[in-house]
Amino acid sequence: MKLMFSFYMPSGGMGTLNQIRKDAFLKQGHNCHLLYTSHQENGNPEFLREWLKKEQFDIITVASDYTMLEKIRKAGYSGPLVYEVQGYGPPAEGQKVMVSARNYIHSFADAVLYPCTSHLASLFLQHVPQVPQYSFDNPVDSTLMRYRRYPPRATPILGWVGRIEYNKNWRELLELVRRLVWTHPNLRVWMFGDHALDNQWEYSQFDATVKAYGLSSHIIRHTNVPNALMADYYSIIGDSGGFLCSTSLLEGFGYSICEAMLCRCPVLSSTSDGVNRMIINHKTGMLYRSGDVNDAYNTARILLENAGFRQQIRRSGMLHIRKRFRPERYVANFEEMVMNLRRKMKLL
Repeated sequence: MKLMFSFYMPSGGMGTLNQIRKDAFLKQGHNCHLLYTSHQENGNPEFLREWLKKEQFDIITVASDYTMLEKIRKAGYSGPLVYEVQGYGPPAEGQKVMVSARNYIHSFADAVLYPCTSHLASLFLQHVPQVPQYSFDNPVDSTLMRYRRYPPRATPILGWVGRIEYNKNWRELLELVRRLVWTHPNLRVWMFGDHALDNQWEYSQFDATVKAYGLSSHIIRHTNVPNALMADYYSIIGDSGGFLCSTSLLEGFGYSICEAMLCRCPVLSSTSDGVNRMIINHKTGMLYRSGDVNDAYNTARILLENAGFRQQIRRSGMLHIRKRFRPERYVANFEEMVMNLRRKMKLL
């Protein structure tokens, strides 16, 4: 089988997902290509026409960019075309996007694909109920993302991954950190992201809040860390006595959460839908009520102060992710989806 996955750019969670599933498909004997339309020539109609004619893909999946569905059809592709979404952010944003996307999906897509998250299922059933829908867990790479031993740090580290923008909820993070440094004054915060992708207005507010809270000496921002090196950082955070914190308002699938857990770094996360596949509260990780900083603070202190409990969480979290999100399972689910679509389209 020859597959193609299309997205805007090779960064963030989609960049991680595409590389993991490309490797997984290749191991199972499939031919997999990635197309990133931020490279100007890749979105050119003539390039698309020639490339699609040459490659003769058995299935194409387009992530997020619903206008690409029409471009691919107009370039002459008549095979199974799937529209994929990993997350739209807060519900209001998802509703807004779907108002624009639904006509493209109806007209050009044969199916939609999303991870096992209730808010995405509800959104697509509301707007495109006639289009076949598939939902299964994303894969994670437990061979690349694994624990690595380093000399332990003298101070606990709180990690956070994401752009400085509304849905990532950096305000709740800073409020939590402000409270934690009262009881843990040696706490350090490592923030990972791509500064070029930050919302600039949000970043100006973030910077002002950091200064107003007196947190500048506690926070270090790491930008554009290669994904292959994140295992080192997660391992160091886990061994420091700290944890990864996710404060998002809503997530479809949180790769940083999975990757941290694989590296024996405990995770504290807001209740943001998609994380429930990864975190069984008080067993594989810790959840707090989104918007409740007091709950976040009290839960964080358990992770920081109860060493025995931390060790249980670290081990059970790693084993849970390894079992549930195996790449071979993803490939099998995707193969089943393709067979089902081809039957519907009478291509078998």
